[in-house]
Amino acid sequence: MSENFRLPRSAYVEPDWLNRENGDLFAGAWCYAGTSKMCPGPGDYVTLQIGAYDVAVLRTKDGTLHAVHNHCRHRGAALFDGPSGNAGGSIVCPYHRWTYGLDGALRGVPDRQTCFPGLDRSEFGLKPAGLGVFRDLVFVNANPAADFEAWI
Repeated sequence: MSENFRLPRSAYVEPDWLNRENGDLFAGAWCYAGTSKMCPGPGDYVTLQIGAYDVAVLRTKDGTLHAVHNHCRHRGAALFDGPSGNAGGSIVCPYHRWTYGLDGALRGVPDRQTCFPGLDRSEFGLKPAGLGVFRDLVFVNANPAADFEAWI
């Protein structure tokens, strides 16, 4: 194979190269996550890494798939432990116990009146990620506004 077709060593070891890939390639890309069967029931989830972004795909109570960034809005702790599982009826942050619905809406904050008076829960739901389904194939995008239909 000709040297002209090989990446330079820096492509494999330099942080700047990785940062450029994460920003230019993965930040706005639709990435294959699996099939819709990977989350068969309410609360089932899978987590995946899209470049620098941790994302979770989960099935809501009404049976739809939903994608969110896997970080609590309070202190940024990872919400889902492991590559897959079942969250039950809600998503609970292991750090300070903020509780979210399977749809990503903030449902509860411990000691809210004392610690966070005036907190508007509607403004602190989980950050959504883009999700698209083509036949049975599930794709996610870190950008929730990405247009799946135009891409597919």
